[in-house]
Amino acid sequence: MPFISKLRKIIARNRIISYGFAFIILLILSAVISVKSVLLPIDLYVYKILHFNSEYVEGFDESILFVNINDKNNDRNLSKAELKLKTAELLHMIDSMVIYQNYQYEQNGEKYELPLIVVDASFDSNPAGHQELKNAIDSLYNNDIMVYGVYDMPKQNDESPFEIHDESQAQDLYNTYFEGGRFHTDIIEDEKCVLSYYSYLTIPKQTGSIAIIPALPVQVANDFRRQNPINFTENDPTNHVLPFRVLESLKDHTYQYNGDSGGSASNEFSAFKKSIDLQNKIVIIGFFERDETQTICDYYEIPGSHLLGWAVWDQLNDNKLAKQPFDNQLTQWGIILICALLVTIIFVLLFKFQKKLQTRPWLIASISFISGVIMLFLIGYAFYSLDSGGEIIRPSLPVLGMFLSSALAWRYHGVLIDLGIVPGGEKYDVFISYSGAQRAWVRKKVYEPLIQLQKIEKPKENLKVFFDQEEIEEGTPFVHKYKNAIVNSTMFVPILTKDYFESIYCKKEMSFADGRAETDLIYIYPFTFDLEIVPDVYNDKNIIELDENSNSDFISKLKKRLDKIQQQKSGLSKPESEDVLHEEVNEPPILSKPKKVDSDVQDTVEEVGSDKSTQEIKPIEDNKKDKKKKREKEKEETIKKQKKDSKSKKSSKKKKKVKKAEKTAEQKKKRKETKSEKSKSKKRSNKKENKKSKVKKSKKYAKKIKNKKEQKKKKRKRSEKKATKRHHKTSKKGSKKKKKKKKKKSKQSKKKKK
Repeated sequence: MPFISKLRKIIARNRIISYGFAFIILLILSAVISVKSVLLPIDLYVYKILHFNSEYVEGFDESILFVNINDKNNDRNLSKAELKLKTAELLHMIDSMVIYQNYQYEQNGEKYELPLIVVDASFDSNPAGHQELKNAIDSLYNNDIMVYGVYDMPKQNDESPFEIHDESQAQDLYNTYFEGGRFHTDIIEDEKCVLSYYSYLTIPKQTGSIAIIPALPVQVANDFRRQNPINFTENDPTNHVLPFRVLESLKDHTYQYNGDSGGSASNEFSAFKKSIDLQNKIVIIGFFERDETQTICDYYEIPGSHLLGWAVWDQLNDNKLAKQPFDNQLTQWGIILICALLVTIIFVLLFKFQKKLQTRPWLIASISFISGVIMLFLIGYAFYSLDSGGEIIRPSLPVLGMFLSSALAWRYHGVLIDLGIVPGGEKYDVFISYSGAQRAWVRKKVYEPLIQLQKIEKPKENLKVFFDQEEIEEGTPFVHKYKNAIVNSTMFVPILTKDYFESIYCKKEMSFADGRAETDLIYIYPFTFDLEIVPDVYNDKNIIELDENSNSDFISKLKKRLDKIQQQKSGLSKPESEDVLHEEVNEPPILSKPKKVDSDVQDTVEEVGSDKSTQEIKPIEDNKKDKKKKREKEKEETIKKQKKDSKSKKSSKKKKKVKKAEKTAEQKKKRKETKSEKSKSKKRSNKKENKKSKVKKSKKYAKKIKNKKEQKKKKRKRSEKKATKRHHKTSKKGSKKKKKKKKKKSKQSKKKKK
């Protein structure tokens, strides 16, 4: 596919795009693999801790009362019919209480708001006790008091239609007596003890339609606030989180009912019927001992009627008791990408401006990850504290995205460090590169004198020198460490010996530093004991020859050169040209081309500066003025030559580019011509083949037609032969018959004559 090949080329050219693709792929794969095992439990745990609104923890709503009907009589469990009778007695008592309280309010000139009655129980088709319950509901209905009941929903494995299931329920109660008909109180419990319920449930009918069973808390709260009726079919069912707490204040809202005769309980409803004000209250009647939802998460024991009260209270407060989970997928993915992008931006900024941390990308990655987590916390807090009630975002995927982005940024910048294109933190002033055979001499003559010298910008601090024996512990991987050290060094000082060029690691150090020196990220200052052992590959560098017995001159020159570089970097002195710099220090410039040594100056080492000028290193004491003049002339000549060479190189480069362009154009033309010729030849061959095939087809068709004609002719001939044979046969038969007739006639005529 051409699209895939183009995409591969783009990814190969740009490493950042490849890392972006890697981030997306890794995020999707890790999310798919760990969504149920790791991510979802984390989200549920966070939601469980944060979902309950702290404003509603202190006390329960005063407008909700609970009445528990005791289902025992002298330690005997009451039957369902007896419980129905007890419920009817309680409803009659509430009716009388409402009538009395309404009269008192009218006497005082106040308006009495009627209560709502919720019977938290379902009723089957057994008619025992139904008539008493109907009479009690009728009396309440005559006083405009609404009574609600709970409908028993089918179990999960029950696939029977609504009509069959409804036959086992008290249809007359739900159709004509209970306000609103059928309502459900089914609660869903997840793994982390977060309860929820749907705004309505559905049961399929035999006709193909659906029976809608609304949630009782939604309907009761809507009717209690005297709002417009709810059309449940307009929207899909919403999953409401059910907040709950085990509060001591619930005991003050709960009463016991043992019958008209009362009981010994301290909170007996019949005993407090004169003092309980039912004005504008929601009275929930339940059977706590028979409740199927008593235990929640193995350690909560809450009656189902209390859970129903929590749900009604939450609906009365527009679902503000519990923070709802944030389920907008687009916004959730936007949060993931924003957090991941923020982590990468922080990583890049720290990597760019904090040079001391450049060789420790793991530390930058951890800092950026922590800052991303803080940002996610702020975003989550903003969603949590919304005026509309607040929502809780899912933190697992954003945290995973930030972790992946920080890990990929760590990997990406680690590659940059390995390539040596990072500016570095200048942790070391000098990096000493040497062969292990010269370790003792380097320690004594180079390392120890250097560490005793002081920095020019910080006189109280000594020079920091990287010496592998001191900085790298035995048994540790040293390749990555020496690369980090070179990146964090100002000057690279290689001691070039025969063993140095035979060592693979020394060559790697030299090439790594040389690559950084091309962009002025490090300064190379090479020394050797013998110039003849230096390979031709390193002829582009001016190398200073040392004396093994004396190193004071070498150390002083190196220190002056280092001071000058640090002054320029720190801005303590104005930057000067390389010629002036080397005249003051009396040393060679760095990374310059070599100059041939004259016969009368054999003891000197020469070097070309960064501005491509030359100068002798060790002048002879005699004839200084003449030698200076010679140097100046040689400088001018070399500058002219270099200018000419640069011009010629530029022109040659331009010519080469033009030639390459012409060659590529010619090659393209040739390719196009060959392609066109091939295509033309293919077309011609195809035409010929088509013609041949047509001719062959026409010949075959003609042969078929001829064969058909010949077959028809043969058939005709056969038919004609058969016809002639038949004719001959019939003609012979006719002639015989005629002859017989003639004979008969002749015989008859002869007889007549006789």
